Amino acid sequence: MKTVFIFPGLNGLIKLEDRFRYIQLPEVQQRLHQVEQIFKLQDNEDVSFEKYLQGSVQEIYSVENISKAATAICALQVGAAENLMKTKGIIPDWTLGCSLGDLARGVISDVCTFEFMISGYIRFAHKLKGVETIGANIGVSKPKGAVFTQDEIATMGQLGLDVSVMTPKFLNIGGRYSDLEKLQEAAKEKRWRVVKILDYPAHSRYIGDYVAAAAHEVREVQLNLPKYRTFSSITCRELTKTDELKQELMLNMTQPLRWGEAIKTLETQLQDVKFINIGPCKSLTKMIPDLDLVSPVYEIENL
Repeated sequence: MKTVFIFPGLNGLIKLEDRFRYIQLPEVQQRLHQVEQIFKLQDNEDVSFEKYLQGSVQEIYSVENISKAATAICALQVGAAENLMKTKGIIPDWTLGCSLGDLARGVISDVCTFEFMISGYIRFAHKLKGVETIGANIGVSKPKGAVFTQDEIATMGQLGLDVSVMTPKFLNIGGRYSDLEKLQEAAKEKRWRVVKILDYPAHSRYIGDYVAAAAHEVREVQLNLPKYRTFSSITCRELTKTDELKQELMLNMTQPLRWGEAIKTLETQLQDVKFINIGPCKSLTKMIPDLDLVSPVYEIENL
């Protein structure tokens, strides 16, 4: 049986219990301390994750703090995965990230060092200043038993929105405020549930200029081929070349995700497989019932 580590995205710090789920692990403590040191050396900023993780959801996910949220999640995921491999001897055959989870996916697969990933993301976050004025990222879901049709998804695209199909009944949508308002009006009439996810239009074309400003830093770096086979939730195929891995570091922010399709495709290809959610949140595993997976999905604490 093949083992796949799955790495969730920015939802990792929404719930207080998720923020501190792995905090006692020595590997997690080490990685968080490394991030604090990088902030000090790179930005001359004194960061205390012990204090930061006690903040409100609004404080943690503000655009000003997005570098802290992203790097904290990466540290939690990398530390938790390292502890799992060390204490349980569970080694992944494949890795699959979702959005921000691609950072930890790259580190665990030895595509690049933890230090490179963290320092690079902090530099990138500096270039996001003003992005909150453009638009936002929202989640839209249908009532139990209903799914989005291709026509409905196409109509959202015609509104100028970029749609990530997470499951047949849940969409992650990035776009401009004016376009999102039109969708929210339609959603109210159709009784769809809408939740705000981020204060900037992640996974959409509208963040493209900000990402392009940081592109030169990625082009010049030397990445390694992945130690563990790596699957993309953007293209739904294996990544086997360093150029592809570089490209995904940029596309991760500007392209819609195909999470449900990705994990289903990987299950079909591998057939005999188990998935392990690295967490710290359970946002991805909560989507599993809507994807009709037949393979087992485990949380770290249940192994």
